[in-house]
Amino acid sequence: MNAVENAPQSQVEVTRELAEIAAQMPDVRTPADLGLLRDALLAHLTFRKEIFAVAKMIIFDYGRTLYDRETDDFFPDAIPVVKTLAEQYRLSIVSVSPADEEEARIEALRGQGILDHFEEIVFTASGDAKPKEYEALLRKVDLKANEVVVVDDYIIRGIAWGNAAGATTIWFQNGKFADLTPNDETGDPDFTIHSLSELPKILDQYR
Repeated sequence: MNAVENAPQSQVEVTRELAEIAAQMPDVRTPADLGLLRDALLAHLTFRKEIFAVAKMIIFDYGRTLYDRETDDFFPDAIPVVKTLAEQYRLSIVSVSPADEEEARIEALRGQGILDHFEEIVFTASGDAKPKEYEALLRKVDLKANEVVVVDDYIIRGIAWGNAAGATTIWFQNGKFADLTPNDETGDPDFTIHSLSELPKILDQYR
C-alpha cells in the first residue's frame, strides 16, 4: 500500500486531482503553481463538506430518476438507496407528472414499501411550474434552499432551479437527457452520478 492509499480521503482526492490537472496544463510545473492548485482544491473539498453538513432533506425527481420510464420499473438501485438515505435524511419528491398518472405513481411507491419514506410528494403537470413547487415545498417543510439536495436527471429543471436557489445539486446523468450540456442558464451540477448507488457514497464522504 502506497502513501496515497494511506492518506486521508481529502488528501487522496487532492493528489489525484492535482495529477489530472497538471497533466492537462504543461505550464504548471513550479512548486508555487502546484501550491496554488492544491489550496484551491482543498478549499473546494472543504466547501463540499460544509454543504453536506447542513443538508437536511433530499428532493428527488421521479420519472427517469427513481423510476425508469424505458423499462417501466424502478431503477435497480432506487429502492435500497431510498431506504438507506431515509435513515439519515428527510426525503421528498418533486416531479412533473400527467394528472392521470399520479395515483399509479403513488401506488408504485407504496408497492415497493418506500412511500412512507417520503415526507412530501408533489406532482405537477407543467414543467414550467416545477420551480414554484420547489419553493412551496421549502416553505411547507420549513427549510432553506441550502439545506436541501436536489437529485434530478433533467438538468434544465431540477438542477437549474437548485443551482439558482443555492441548493446542492446532483445530476443523475442517464437515459433520454444524458446528452444535455450544462450552460450559463442551468449552471453546473455540484456532482454528477451515473447510478443511484453512488448517492450514499457521495453523501457519506462529505457528511
